[in-house]
Amino acid sequence: MFAFKRKLFWVHFSYAFSILCMVHALSAQTTIKGKVLEGGAYQPLAGVNVYISGTTIGASTNPEGEFEFTTRLQGKVVVIASFLGFKTEAKEQVIQGTDELIVNFILNEDLLFIGEIEVRGEKDKEWERLYKDFGKFFIGEGQFAEQTEILNPEMIDFSRVDRDRVFVSSKQPLQIFNNALGYNIEVTVDKMYFDPKTHAGYWNVYAHFEVMESGSINQLKKWEQNREKAYLGSQKHFFVSLVDDVLKEEKFIVAPDTLAVQKLENLDLVATNFPSNWETIVENYHVFKVKDINFGVAHDPLLTWNGKPKSETEYSTFEPNNPSRLIIVDDLGTIFNSEDVVFLGPWSQNRFAKTLPLDYGIYARVN
Repeated sequence: MFAFKRKLFWVHFSYAFSILCMVHALSAQTTIKGKVLEGGAYQPLAGVNVYISGTTIGASTNPEGEFEFTTRLQGKVVVIASFLGFKTEAKEQVIQGTDELIVNFILNEDLLFIGEIEVRGEKDKEWERLYKDFGKFFIGEGQFAEQTEILNPEMIDFSRVDRDRVFVSSKQPLQIFNNALGYNIEVTVDKMYFDPKTHAGYWNVYAHFEVMESGSINQLKKWEQNREKAYLGSQKHFFVSLVDDVLKEEKFIVAPDTLAVQKLENLDLVATNFPSNWETIVENYHVFKVKDINFGVAHDPLLTWNGKPKSETEYSTFEPNNPSRLIIVDDLGTIFNSEDVVFLGPWSQNRFAKTLPLDYGIYARVN
């Protein structure tokens, strides 16, 4: 029996485009443009942040409420419009390689925001305890997490469902400063809950990444080194390599059986497990079947004299939570059925402080 070291903590995570997400990266550019109006008065709104969720791609509206940006991504995306005091709006779109895509928004006032938001000068002790646990769950621990800060934590509310689950909401998008990777990030919470004891849980968010600027060449170099460090060996790196069939070339070892995860040949299983959207999956995604849950994934481990990973090697793994043990991913390594997938081992510890935008490194992969 193969045994590997892994810490038994689990975490699900995704952006709120997990059902309709980008699936291809092509060289052709598409211009996304449109207008944002205020609901009721139908007046243009200036300064609205419009972006493709989970990426650095987006723009703000001008005084006429108009926005425009370009992208080389193709496939299914979610375009977000976010503005203080208004409800965030999300629109599912398909980028099909056309020169132009028009997306218009009407934003309505957030009634919970109309009155002055109460910011407690002194948080109660329960909130403080939960916020500390929330930080370990969402931001993570370690060097990268120590350099990552939520700038407006007072916007966060916690509601207990039971002893093992706490739901998280936010009155405004969270403003996250990640000085380890060099990103300012706006995060709108769609669905999030966690276990305060184990720091396990699930998040589904809209996120817009903005690359930080610096006049220091050393700082820019450090950010790029940290981004590469966060990417190499990550679950995103693994699934991109799995899709491209280059696990060996990318220095991944799957033990004990390299065929533990195989591309699905019988697509009837997709219709059985995902009856409402199986056609979308078959057309746009890569479907893999986990043949044996007793496997581990290691990246570039130290090897013994006979080419085997040394005994101290830590392995990550994942377990699909559907009857046929299917995992569905796109070209960028994004998991379609993210709430069905449990990560264990080091991957389960890769929280938001080590999360890269989906378009990170994409241009290097474009032919």
